[in-house]
Parts: sequence; C-alpha cells; structure tokens
Amino acid sequence: MKTLTKMFTLCCLSICLGTFLLADEIDQTKQAFQDKKAEIKASKEAFQIQKNVIQEQIEIQQSKEAFQNQKAESHESKIAKQEEKAQIQNSKDAYQQEKAEIQSSKDAYQQEKAEIQSSKDAYQQEKAEIQSSKDLYQELKDARSTLSSSDVNVPNNSIKEVNQEEVLEQIQTSKESYQQFKAEIQETKDAFQLVKDSKEAYQEIKASKESYQLEKAEQLDFMKRNPKYAPYNGSRDCVDTDNGATDSYGDGCAA
Repeated sequence: MKTLTKMFTLCCLSICLGTFLLADEIDQTKQAFQDKKAEIKASKEAFQIQKNVIQEQIEIQQSKEAFQNQKAESHESKIAKQEEKAQIQNSKDAYQQEKAEIQSSKDAYQQEKAEIQSSKDAYQQEKAEIQSSKDLYQELKDARSTLSSSDVNVPNNSIKEVNQEEVLEQIQTSKESYQQFKAEIQETKDAFQLVKDSKEAYQEIKASKESYQLEKAEQLDFMKRNPKYAPYNGSRDCVDTDNGATDSYGDGCAA
C-alpha cells in the first residue's frame, strides 16, 4: 500500500514538473514569437520608410529633370528670341538705310527735275532771243533795201559797209548764241537721261525693298511656326558657378 502511495506521489510530481516545464517552454516560445513578430513589424516599417524615401527621391529627380528640361527650353527660346530680335534690328537698320538711299535718290531726282525745268526756261528765253535777233536782222535787211532804193544822198559804199558790219556782227552773235544754246540743249538731254536712269534705279530699289520685306515676313513667320529647342542633356558635367548655391530643387550645377 505504501509502495502504491509513493508511486502515485511520484507520478503526480512528475506530471506537475512536466506541466511546469511545458508551460515554461510554451511561455518562452510565445515570447520568442512575439519578439520575432515585433522584429518583422519593425523591419516592415523600416522598409516602408525606405520605400517612401526612395519614391520621394525618384519624384524629386523627375521634377529636377523636368525643371532642367524646362530651363533648357526657356534658354533656347530666349536665345531664339535674341536672334530674332537681332535679325529684326538688322532688318530695321537695312530698311532705314534703304529709306535714306531712296530719299536721297528722290531728292536728286527733284533737283535734276528742277535743273531740267530751268534748262527748259533758259531754252525758251534763248529761243526768244534768237527770234529777236532774226527779227532785227530782217529789219536791218529791210532798212538796207530801203536805203539802197531811195534817193538819199549817201554813198552806197558807206551804207553797204555799215549794214554789212552790223549784219555780220548780229549774225556772229546769233551763231554763238545758237552754239551755246545747242550745247545747253545737249546738257539738258544728258541731265534728262541721268534723271531717267535715276528713276529706273529708284524703281529697282523699290522692287528690291518690297521683295526684301516679303522675304523678311516669310522668314519671321517660319521662325514663329518652327521654334528651335535643344534636347536636355542629362549627362552634362556638373559645374559650380555660384559658390555652391543651389536652386529650389537642391541642384548646385550650372544650367
């Protein structure tokens, strides 16, 4: 009986000890599981934070590249506008120069026209003088005929000599006036030819100006419809030109 009691007691003690050891092992396993779970959770949170940082860096890089592209396009547009402005200024200067040349040609044409008018007036005056000389010569001739046919007691030789000298002098004067008038007529013709040539040159300059204006308008329209943009070069070397200053995206490289 005592033996059975001892065996029963040993069995109970064994069971209690086994239960205690099993409970302790379960607690240890549970704690290890909780620790592992917390570690996994921390790793997951760290991974999420790292993922967010990487995503933010990617977005910043994309924004930076977009900004650099926009900056490059803006720079190219600025250069194109400067070139267009320079071309417009050159065209304006050329137009002013052509305008001045046309005005000079116009003034020369007006001056030559006035000289031609003056030559025409001089021609009319000389023509009247020649006509007057011819009338005077005719009067002298008529007077000589009258004196020759009258009974006036004057030596015929003296009348003839006087009349001949006067007539020869008038004829010589008329001849010189005629030669001078002929030379002036030739000068007038030459001046008229110069005016004609100047007028043709003026018409050519005018046609050239219109052609130039049309070509300039077509060129400006083509430049407006086909602006020049340089592609963004992301492999450029970073150059610091402002003592380490950065832009709004944190970029310290020169554009």
